[in-house]
Amino acid sequence: MNRTILHKMDVGTTKIEKKIDEQKQKAKRLVRKASKSFWNKFVLIILALATVIYLITKFNNWSVKHEIIWQSPIILRVPVYIKEVKPVIKIKTVEVTPAPKKTEKEIIDGTKHAEVLWKIYGLESTWGKNDGCRANGEGFAGFGVMYEGKVICYPTFEKAVERAEHWLVQLGVDKDLASALCTWNTGVKQPNCKYYQSYLSL
Repeated sequence: MNRTILHKMDVGTTKIEKKIDEQKQKAKRLVRKASKSFWNKFVLIILALATVIYLITKFNNWSVKHEIIWQSPIILRVPVYIKEVKPVIKIKTVEVTPAPKKTEKEIIDGTKHAEVLWKIYGLESTWGKNDGCRANGEGFAGFGVMYEGKVICYPTFEKAVERAEHWLVQLGVDKDLASALCTWNTGVKQPNCKYYQSYLSL
């Protein structure tokens, strides 16, 4: 082969290689462009979905408090108007059976010194019949508990029982019953008295 033919073959080969390189570059650009385009579209779709979900949620929240009313016939040039809806709160009613009311005897029986308190109640007010506080609608004082010479009226019978027992314990009923009862009645501590004898006779 002569040099001219070889030269022509080299030139032809170089041109083909160039074209192949150009095609490869073009293919790479197309792939990059397609990839970029895909991710752009994907992001746009995600944003569009998020926007739709957000708008639906907002509309649902809004529609709970508002009612769309279509007018018939159409008035005020508007076929529809929006009315604010007040939430309806349903209150479940439960029937409660009141507990049976305890008698005065049952209330006193629920205390530690029930027997002593019941007899004091009898001695002081004939079991409530001569309770001045009760007669005047001022509460309960059937045990004769006093402060500075005045009978104390309590708002409930339970409270009167509670305070009577409190002062009875303070006077030492658990150590010496006779002394505690005499002090309760006379205000003076003594081993025996008429009040204690009346207590024993009940």
